[in-house]
Amino acid sequence: MRKTFQIISRSKKVAKPKKSTLDNSGHDLTIQNFYSSNLILPQAQSPELLSGWLSKHHPRYNMSSWCFFGNITDENGKTAAINSIIQYQSLPDNLPYIAEWSYCDDQTDGYVLAPFLLEEGNVEYASPFAITADYNPINTGILSLSLIYGEMGKRWSKYRMSGRVFSEPDGNLWEYELLLEDTFGVMQTGYGPSSFLPQWLFPDQTKVINSEFQGDIHKYLQSGKDDMLGQGSYYYSMPLLKVENFNITKNGNPYSSGKRGNIWVDYVVQSFGEESLKIVGSATWQFFAIQFPVLENYYNYQAAMMISIVEATVQSDPKETSDLKAARFYISDPYHVQYNENGSMISSFDWTFDQITYTVTKDADGYPTKFSIQLIAPKGKVELSGEAIRKNQMIKVVEKYEGVFKVTANISFENGIEQPGAEGFAWAEIH
Repeated sequence: MRKTFQIISRSKKVAKPKKSTLDNSGHDLTIQNFYSSNLILPQAQSPELLSGWLSKHHPRYNMSSWCFFGNITDENGKTAAINSIIQYQSLPDNLPYIAEWSYCDDQTDGYVLAPFLLEEGNVEYASPFAITADYNPINTGILSLSLIYGEMGKRWSKYRMSGRVFSEPDGNLWEYELLLEDTFGVMQTGYGPSSFLPQWLFPDQTKVINSEFQGDIHKYLQSGKDDMLGQGSYYYSMPLLKVENFNITKNGNPYSSGKRGNIWVDYVVQSFGEESLKIVGSATWQFFAIQFPVLENYYNYQAAMMISIVEATVQSDPKETSDLKAARFYISDPYHVQYNENGSMISSFDWTFDQITYTVTKDADGYPTKFSIQLIAPKGKVELSGEAIRKNQMIKVVEKYEGVFKVTANISFENGIEQPGAEGFAWAEIH
């Protein structure tokens, strides 16, 4: 999951839907996330309820975060990285909203960044889905994410990313608009119909998962031994929003425009307790959102992958760490795809902890510009290599490297999915 979330950003039975924290008077404060194999949470029950879930924030949880990020290619064939986030958060000593726009190309020397910290009155919602962060009356910018056709999460729906923002610290005015079409639909990024994605494991959980379930976290959750209350998020992704066209101006002058690119969308809902905030605050992320807009040698189907490696301190002893790996493969091939009752796509293949290996290579200036990932299991393997489209994709204010990588992959599954030399893009956050 994306470390962009700025919030720094163990039951024995299947949980009931109203797991919550109570104050001294018995009033509900927040609902905690948990795994369930049943259709007891609203987002799991139908496509209509999932669309509704994706379309609004959920104040009974501490965080609701919409993240749009990916690649755009201009009329001259130059590719840039672009990112826009609006996040509701109910946490101590934090304003209720943060928002962000960032952009990186050959001319920007790393990212230009427009961060927003917002009061509740500066964020507006409209149906079926539109969310606008407006910094007026300070007049430092406005950004918006909206649905303009179809239903949230449904294939062939259309979206708009737009804004008028001032970048820091240079004060340049950037205006942008992207029109997007979802060619893939929404996928269950986590586990179970509610898409619960764990963020860390305690040592006893890791021991049981490895010894009794051969490193398969999904089978562990399905066993009913543990619903991992408060250890993760509800996480859905729309991995392939095709860029129909985009236009960017800088200080009122034309800057970049084109009709190519792909945007990945994450929607994450999560609550935090005092302990989980400490754990998440200690975590380091390696995150790879991988897009294959077309598998040219496999019937021109589309595919997507999400791979994450999260390391976190989970006990008072800093040597006690959680090393949680996850890798999942999704494909639009109708012969090898399944859907939940809510219409979200289920992964076609998962890998266990010990089947995931990766290396990151830094260049002479210390930028992590290359990665290699091997996902090898008896019934399926994917070997990936990625190279940054430009070496400087640093967000300087937080000293974080993230952005667009060109990817090649050799894909081979026992069920017949075969694609050597697949080409695509990854949005990677690595160190």
